[in-house]
Amino acid sequence: CAYWHGLFGGIYLPHLRHGVFQNVLEADAWLNEDLGSHIKVEEEDYDGDLEPEVIVSSRALQAFFRWSDAGTMVELDYLPSRFNVGNVVTRWKESYHSGEDITHAGTSEDGVSSPHEISVGIRPSDLKFGTFDTVPLRSFREFYTATDLDTARLQKLEGITLATGRMKDRHLTPKGWEGSHNVGPLTYLKRFTFQDPETMAAQWTLSPGGPDGFFGTLLCFTLLTADGEGRSAEVTTGAGSFWKGKPGDPVDCDGVTQFTWKDSVFGFAFDVTTPKPVRLITTPIQTLQRSEKGYEAVYQGTLIALRWPVRSIMENGGTVGANLHFRRIQ
Repeated sequence: CAYWHGLFGGIYLPHLRHGVFQNVLEADAWLNEDLGSHIKVEEEDYDGDLEPEVIVSSRALQAFFRWSDAGTMVELDYLPSRFNVGNVVTRWKESYHSGEDITHAGTSEDGVSSPHEISVGIRPSDLKFGTFDTVPLRSFREFYTATDLDTARLQKLEGITLATGRMKDRHLTPKGWEGSHNVGPLTYLKRFTFQDPETMAAQWTLSPGGPDGFFGTLLCFTLLTADGEGRSAEVTTGAGSFWKGKPGDPVDCDGVTQFTWKDSVFGFAFDVTTPKPVRLITTPIQTLQRSEKGYEAVYQGTLIALRWPVRSIMENGGTVGANLHFRRIQ
């Protein structure tokens, strides 16, 4: 059920996907425990799609990147907790979102109908949240926008040019990889490096000559629940202000130097820090899918945007970055 979308929600249910990942990561953690401080970098067609992926791993972390899709990160596993924080499903448009109502058998006139025989209709008002994606929701997908973002625009990815397509001049490095790409009118060099077994760093260097506007990257992360007990989110700015809420809470804050997610249920936390202050915008990712009782909305994770003004980037050397550090907590 967790591998596909049938009548009962299937792959759209985060706890089912987590159960699969948890068992696979139990094996991965065992395989990686002898790495010590070593960082392993591999290039292979991991999923059989005829395109090579890059897997960077340590005894604590493993990250999977698609060079064929702008160098996006499709999975990020914290092995001590057997947890994939990138376990987010894209908001694809299914056939029933257009009014088609598929049942597996005709409705019985006698007796009690099984869930497979019940016709379930969907009203246009049910789709008011109305966001369907045209590209997969993956972390470290760069974007360009001529005008600034807010949570409403981020929710619909409205007026935002997203990086897609194959990376250019790509190659492996001793602890990661780098390659060049473009998004809208901007060209940039993108680098990923594992600084130690618990910390990874992303860095972008813009080529000169681009127009004003805003450059940034998207992160798609989850702790399985938007506001469950034992999960929290924290934001710190360079001016010393501090905010605390839940992972699913919308956030729009300028001058951010760190945000942190904590999960005391699975016993870990991660910090995202930026050497240069960044505007942080977040919004929950929700899908609406058919279930045995009708239609249900499910929180899949949080869409996070880190954005910098292009002019500010170029005035300060042309390079920006973000670091992710994981740690165990009680």
